[in-house]
Amino acid sequence: MAIPLATLQTQISALGLRWRAAVTVNSNHTLEQAKNRTGYVPGPGKPSLQDREQISLKNLTALAQPVAPSPAAGATTAVKPDLQKLPIEPIKPIPIPIHPIILVPSAFDWRSHNGGDYVTPIVDQGGCGSCVAFGSIAAMESWIRIVWQNPTLAVKKSEAHLWFCYGPAAGAGACPGGGWWPDPAYSAMQQGITDASCFQYTSANQPCNLCSSWQETLTHTSGWHTIGSGVYDIKAYIAEHGPVTTCFTVYEDFYYYYSGGVYTYNAQTSGSVIGGHCVCIVGYDDAEGCWILKNSWGSGWGESGFFRMSYGSCGIDAEVWAIEGIIVPATVGRGSHIDGYQTSFNNQQHVNFIGTDSHVHELVYTDHWAHNDLTAAAGAPNAAAGSPLDGYETAYSSQQHVNYLGTDGHVHELYYTNRWAHNDLTVVAGAPAAASWSSLDGYATTFNNQQHVNFIGANCHVYELVYTDHWACNDLTQITKATNTVVGSPLDGYQTTFNNQQHVNYIGEDGHVHELVYTDHWAHNDLTNAAGAPGVTPGSGLDGYQTSFNNQQHVNFIGPNNHVYELVYTDHWAHNDLTQITGAPVTASQSALDGYQTTFNNQQHVNYLGADNHIHELVYTDHWAHNDLTSAAGAPGAMARTPLDGYQTTFNNQQHVNYIGADGQIHELVYTNHWADNDLSEVYH
Repeated sequence: MAIPLATLQTQISALGLRWRAAVTVNSNHTLEQAKNRTGYVPGPGKPSLQDREQISLKNLTALAQPVAPSPAAGATTAVKPDLQKLPIEPIKPIPIPIHPIILVPSAFDWRSHNGGDYVTPIVDQGGCGSCVAFGSIAAMESWIRIVWQNPTLAVKKSEAHLWFCYGPAAGAGACPGGGWWPDPAYSAMQQGITDASCFQYTSANQPCNLCSSWQETLTHTSGWHTIGSGVYDIKAYIAEHGPVTTCFTVYEDFYYYYSGGVYTYNAQTSGSVIGGHCVCIVGYDDAEGCWILKNSWGSGWGESGFFRMSYGSCGIDAEVWAIEGIIVPATVGRGSHIDGYQTSFNNQQHVNFIGTDSHVHELVYTDHWAHNDLTAAAGAPNAAAGSPLDGYETAYSSQQHVNYLGTDGHVHELYYTNRWAHNDLTVVAGAPAAASWSSLDGYATTFNNQQHVNFIGANCHVYELVYTDHWACNDLTQITKATNTVVGSPLDGYQTTFNNQQHVNYIGEDGHVHELVYTDHWAHNDLTNAAGAPGVTPGSGLDGYQTSFNNQQHVNFIGPNNHVYELVYTDHWAHNDLTQITGAPVTASQSALDGYQTTFNNQQHVNYLGADNHIHELVYTDHWAHNDLTSAAGAPGAMARTPLDGYQTTFNNQQHVNYIGADGQIHELVYTNHWADNDLSEVYH
């Protein structure tokens, strides 16, 4: 048992130590209970606890040696310490000098980085030696928040999955004694850890008992390594990347009585060794000469569950385990739309979706895929369930715009110049609320530098929100005396640059495809009648676009026979049955549709979901042809009624088609010289 508390407090004061001893939640534990609250056992080839302590001291002392000028050239050379004369323990922390190559912050804390707390709440491992699982999962959870750039993200991964499922086959002991080391735990995290809600931890020994949907919430690490080169390199990794896992020797004074301050090992106060313990380093402070660590002994212990320890004490920094990257599922909300587009002014790709948190999220590609939570970044209201999404660029102002419907029925805009911001377009334009089932489409007209966002009101009228120097609203149905939309009609707006016109397409209550067109005033056309085309099947997708290389307009829809049709205009409207022309498979029921041009090779492309749940493409160069993109790319099948979005990137002459797979993840089919598949839900950091 540790020395009496009063004696310990006197010694701490006399020795000038900087930590406080008091009665704690651990003070009444037996030695056996104390040992069961630790659990680090060095693995094969790993240094013992005593060796870790010596390594920490050697690394720290080496850093603290004076630098003497070379007599010959005046260069600086570090004086190597005599390792046989190192002190057994430090009494006071040794100040860490500035690194000669790269400067790292003198203090860093992931609990308050840029005003956000990227460290998840304190948990309690209970009376089981499972600290390795807790110290490892703590690092993973912080990394998830860091990857998503969202310090308030609710994330709780399952220590039970790591400990009770992976552990037994990888050297972990059974509760209550436990015992493990981080190497196999970090390797297991590469295979994936499910959410805690799928397998709750208890400190009693139990079999692996995952819920049926455990694979749907797996988070993987992309790799890991250890850092054993000293304090500076550990600090640099934490500040640049994220928290790490470490292990140290727990002495009686620390276990039974630590209540705050910077703990420094001292032989006169320490008492006996309790055992090895693994925790998560979340920050450091050079002014105090200490690490900031997250423990797993509950929030009533230490500094609200955290503690600080001097550099070099107890083997704390002999070697740490570092995550190299995190792969998290982009948690796409049920019924989420997806929208992809390029920004030509900075050569980026963007794919937007709505998450299970009802936030609008962006996957963005420059030289790698990354993720942004746009709702959080802009401080915007949440999206309504099943909200449509539409993103586009205004190249003339070098801006991005993403539109969605809020739970208030308002049309909201997220826009980016040098940061993400938010507008409630319904309010600023004095517009009516959108119907709860309204579609949404936004686009720029480059010939007059305007923005346009179309939606459908509860009266089944098509409205336009338009921006020149301020937002205004037009009721296009009323202006043109056009047919009302059918409930649930899709909407598609686009410009034709060859004649400076705007076009908005919808499905009317008569089952026809209608067009609202603007040259110098708004007018209405019934395209189904004009082209002698068949009626539209209920739930059909709809997409219109121009082909600037031949000055044509194209509007695609699905007919009653589940064929893909094209309405095409050169000098008059005509229609083509593209399914019949190409011999392509029929569409799935209520398939989405997306058409676009590729200007770099003068082609047309129409994508749809087949009854086989494959993504299909109808492509035109000098004749219409068909491709099964899912088969060509070796991609997974699509979710039933998946949204679809295809677009070109002109800066690299690529095609992109996005969809949601049967696995619930966002996939990209991309073509350069062949079709390939990317799982965009796997976001790397």
